[in-house]
Amino acid sequence: MRRCDFYENITIDRAGAVYCHASSPTIEACTFHHNHAEGIGGAMVIEEGSSPHLISCTFHRNVGLHGCQITCGWNSGVPCRPVLENCILAFGEESVAFACVAGVCEPTLACCDIYGNEGGDWTGCIADQLGVDGNIRLDPLLCDAGNQDFTLEDCSPCTPFSPPNAECDLIGAHPVGCGGSPATSASWGRVKSLFRK
Repeated sequence: MRRCDFYENITIDRAGAVYCHASSPTIEACTFHHNHAEGIGGAMVIEEGSSPHLISCTFHRNVGLHGCQITCGWNSGVPCRPVLENCILAFGEESVAFACVAGVCEPTLACCDIYGNEGGDWTGCIADQLGVDGNIRLDPLLCDAGNQDFTLEDCSPCTPFSPPNAECDLIGAHPVGCGGSPATSASWGRVKSLFRK
């Protein structure tokens, strides 16, 4: 799956958008936003030996118990080994960003930004991957997520090869789409004049 938009899907059980059961899809440059699972995995559930490969995806404000963005290893008898590269998991509701069953889920993350999720960001089986292989916990600075604009501000830590993870290319599904006000030089007298009444 490439360049897909999973938006406002609702389930009364699990996996608001994608359910991997004994399958290992490649999902690239996709956006998961405002999906809702009454049970587990607001956006995605990974079970029964599945090893999906997620590349440059953006997960935003998905809602679910036991993994507001992704749940891994639930009801699995065989280890699941998902790989996430250059992904954003931000502002999920009701739970931790990535929930996993210890000993059953063996995730690998690189150049990922997990930030602002209600129940926690780098927790459980992914806790030791923060600060390793370009993984960060910083506001991704999305241009206007409230209006479904998931492009990045030009000062976002998710822009290509920018600090603090200068070894990572673009993080997330969307490029730079907005910037701050341009800076201009001014004399001290000009600055003081701006504050005179």
